[in-house]
Amino acid sequence: MTDDIARRPMHPAMDRAALALAVVLAVGAVALTAAACRRATDGQLVYALDDAYIHLAMGRTLAESGVWGVNADTPGAASSSPLWTLALAGLVATIGDHVWLPLALNLLAAGLLAIAADAWLRQLDLPTGARVGTIVALIIIGPLGPLAMTGMEHVVHAAAVLALTLPALRERPAQPIALALMAALATGVRYESAFVAAALAVVLALRGDGRHAVAVVAGSAALVIGVGAWQLSMGEGFLPNSLIVKAAGVTRETLVEWLKWKGYGAMEHAHEAPVVVLPLLAVLLAFAASLRRTEKAAELPSSTRLAVEGAAALTLATLLHVVLSRTGWYHRYEAYLLMWGVVAAAGSLQAWRLRRPDAEQRVPAGATRAPAIVAAVGAGLLVLMAFGLRINAWTTVTTACRNIYEQHGQVARFVEQFQRIDPGPIIVHDIGLLSYRRPRGALIDMGGLASHEIAVAKAHGWLDRGFAKRIARARGARLAISYDHEWLPDSWVKVASWRIHDNRVAGSDTVYFLATEPDEVAPLLDALRQFQPSLPEAIDVCYHVDLGPAAR
Repeated sequence: MTDDIARRPMHPAMDRAALALAVVLAVGAVALTAAACRRATDGQLVYALDDAYIHLAMGRTLAESGVWGVNADTPGAASSSPLWTLALAGLVATIGDHVWLPLALNLLAAGLLAIAADAWLRQLDLPTGARVGTIVALIIIGPLGPLAMTGMEHVVHAAAVLALTLPALRERPAQPIALALMAALATGVRYESAFVAAALAVVLALRGDGRHAVAVVAGSAALVIGVGAWQLSMGEGFLPNSLIVKAAGVTRETLVEWLKWKGYGAMEHAHEAPVVVLPLLAVLLAFAASLRRTEKAAELPSSTRLAVEGAAALTLATLLHVVLSRTGWYHRYEAYLLMWGVVAAAGSLQAWRLRRPDAEQRVPAGATRAPAIVAAVGAGLLVLMAFGLRINAWTTVTTACRNIYEQHGQVARFVEQFQRIDPGPIIVHDIGLLSYRRPRGALIDMGGLASHEIAVAKAHGWLDRGFAKRIARARGARLAISYDHEWLPDSWVKVASWRIHDNRVAGSDTVYFLATEPDEVAPLLDALRQFQPSLPEAIDVCYHVDLGPAAR
């Protein structure tokens, strides 16, 4: 059966209306989520993760001084999404520095994601209504609104992955050069796209298409190597500091120990965030669709072949991600796989539904009813498992934004006021919102994102109390603002702490203000007491030294 015969006749006006509706729903979900979050943060636009401000600060620094880093005087490879940072830099250079730039990019990305998903679903032969329904499921399971309110590149990443995988796997792939360019762009949006490129290369190689397999890997590798060489030229590491930090504890004495560690971690991560559910559903349905025919595989309709190969590539990419990368942290790391999984599962279900055995092999309808019911119930349970953890993001995104507003936002305000008197360096645990507020003094990032030296120390387990004391004295830092980390020296005095409630995204609900030298205790305490009346009432303030009457 040819594709022209198998495919239903299209109604252009209805298809255009359906696509427009899908775009409106996607963009509307982001806009409504942003409006709800703004109401929760006293009318201010605050993102649900502090990391968003790192990219904003880097984009501004690049636009204003040409330095790849958070601060103009110190290069720092803090971004694992170079193209997102470059996009922000371009916008800052064009229209100025605005906190709403990441939201604007995510609104645009939501529309592009809906268009990319619809293109996939058309190739998979889904009817108009099913396409809209699938995109609604993608929006919910994504979860698109909360993901956009992280202020980061994850919505763009999901759109880039869909835009890469379709031209790679369709019956006539894009030209190798075009495919390599798309792979490079997807990897530039986020390095995890290398997993997608590797999975596509395997599927294309099994198809016997070596040229396109090489092209997709070469494009992804070229981006990583190019950015790495650029960072090395600045005195930074080959990989972004964020990836070096995430590798903390990766080193193992033997290969067997490393494999055991990664295997256990993969199972643990898959349990915490069941990213494997939709790929499993997609691949099972896709292969079931191909097996329900008696013809050779070469005679399968292109939509069924696309469903099978798409599900296989998705499964391989998911395996690579779960083993080599992370899941979780506000649902964002694996979001591109889940959105691709929604599209793949819908296409596989459609392929399975449309394919019928030959007439002479058909069995009475009643004989297949029970298996069909069991399959439908099983598929529904799998989808609910994948969706179960995602609904939490929709119900807590406003709380997450409130967390950043109450903790990171207030710390940034205090630092801004404190450094008017003492513009010296400060030891900090998170640099995002602090760095974006243009501090007068240097920020020493003990998280390692803005410092290659600290990132390496953290990855190798060298970040301890002695290291912290040495770097504070070497840099002249007299104030530290941090969670209660094990590397905090005993000689540093905890002057005060601020505690937020219902914490969802901050590293801890309590942040401490510490004096690194005894003679700094009194000035810091005085500054904190003077600042306290301007804090939101929901923050619990505790003073840990008694040098006079406490404010609360």
